[in-house]
Amino acid sequence: MAVQQLNLTYETIFDVVMREKGREELQKIDESFFRDVASYIQEKNALRSLDDDKILKQVQNIRRMLRELYERREKKILNMALAASRSSPSFIDSASMMSVEKKLFEGLLGQLDYYRKSVLNTALSLKEPSVGPSAESVQKSSDSVKPVLGEFEDAGFKPASEFGLKEIRFIQFVSSFVGKELEVYGPFEAGQTAELPAELADVLISRGNAVELKE
Repeated sequence: MAVQQLNLTYETIFDVVMREKGREELQKIDESFFRDVASYIQEKNALRSLDDDKILKQVQNIRRMLRELYERREKKILNMALAASRSSPSFIDSASMMSVEKKLFEGLLGQLDYYRKSVLNTALSLKEPSVGPSAESVQKSSDSVKPVLGEFEDAGFKPASEFGLKEIRFIQFVSSFVGKELEVYGPFEAGQTAELPAELADVLISRGNAVELKE
């Protein structure tokens, strides 16, 4: 898609990030914003000559702003999930969330509710707390895969479909995580199999979370 069709500029990206930074509540952005910015960066790179420092600096700044935007929204969604889990009845306005962020919110809320019920509520009922995967394994798995614009930053924002797929079997519990295009994966139980983008599967394998299934 051409830059002109996206109606996207360095200034509009900057404005979106500053609005998110300047307000406590989650701001409404287009569903395709991250994908559109990725296309904008790709077109900028295609126009840049080897000695074009101005465009190079712009691209670096846009990537930095995109990371900051994602992480601020991620923090807000985490806080919304915490608030929803701690309140009863709970009401959270999800109108400003992108559809993939709603999945992230629901996944976080499900995990928080599960552990609150299994640990705190059970203890308050004078019973022995009982949970599935240990807190240690959940922490290890959540640290094992970085979110969008993290570990896959050097992939050039290619769609996941361009990487090919690998079938893997999980050897330990892995909680929900977000891919480089904000797609949500998981959670996955030990023994569960899944077909994932090859580069993502390789990260899980290298970190000891899963093994590849050979034909």
